[in-house]
Amino acid sequence: MAISPNWVAPFCESADDHRLSALTIEGEQYLRIDYCQSCRAYLKTYDGAGNESFFLADWTSLHLDVIAGDRGLKRLANSLYEL
Repeated sequence: MAISPNWVAPFCESADDHRLSALTIEGEQYLRIDYCQSCRAYLKTYDGAGNESFFLADWTSLHLDVIAGDRGLKRLANSLYEL
């Protein structure tokens, strides 16, 4: 998946579009992991409409945190849960 050319890594502020990536998960229609190859930090992204309160609740996407951790990515954003 290509990242928008206007996307900037929120933690290291890298704007190099060759260092910004997205990881989509098979069977996961609305959620993905956006991450920076430079600092290895990630954000979970909801790309849908109408179910924001459900999908943006941290507990509904803990599986993405596990997948990201397995790939050596780190979560620098606040979380209610620690894995």
